[in-house]
Amino acid sequence: MGRGQIQAIKQYTVQPYQALVIKEIQSSVRLKTTGKPCQELGKTKLGGCPDGPKNMEWARSKYEDQYLSFLGQINLAEVAKFQVEELLPKQGMLYFFCNLEEVDDWEVIFLAETTAIQQARAPKEFYQQKDGFFRSLFRRKSKNKLLKESQVTIYQEYHFPSWDSLRLERIYKTTGTTIKPIAAYQEALFEECY
Repeated sequence: MGRGQIQAIKQYTVQPYQALVIKEIQSSVRLKTTGKPCQELGKTKLGGCPDGPKNMEWARSKYEDQYLSFLGQINLAEVAKFQVEELLPKQGMLYFFCNLEEVDDWEVIFLAETTAIQQARAPKEFYQQKDGFFRSLFRRKSKNKLLKESQVTIYQEYHFPSWDSLRLERIYKTTGTTIKPIAAYQEALFEECY
């Protein structure tokens, strides 16, 4: 977390929340699309076709006899330096597939080995849209499809509890303070951090 953010929290968060809020700050890894096709095999990307071992099978729907759309892959070696809590392995690849018509029809695949990989071929049933990644993701069509590939920029972001979060409510209850969570932050904090 940047010194500026910690200083802003110290300056604009009232006691007894101040020290406890700093302990509640959480780190996240973010992906931002660039709109450009991914040039390197095995890199983190959204859309396109997965880069995996030769025998990797394309994920299938658990409800229908159809393939799932490939959302993207995350090379865990690329995101390892951004992990504060080390919740994910430092090596390997995560692959994300979903049915664009059924919210509970998806699959996440983890493969530890990322050395002998190649780009998979899309199922014949898929067709390539000319739209960007997100537009093709949310367009309503009658079947799953191949989403336009985009390389991503990976970055880290920090989050502190919002005034209405359960974490601040827990601080309120455990400290016995009379200051409600809605009053924990002064408005200037948000101007300083954002």
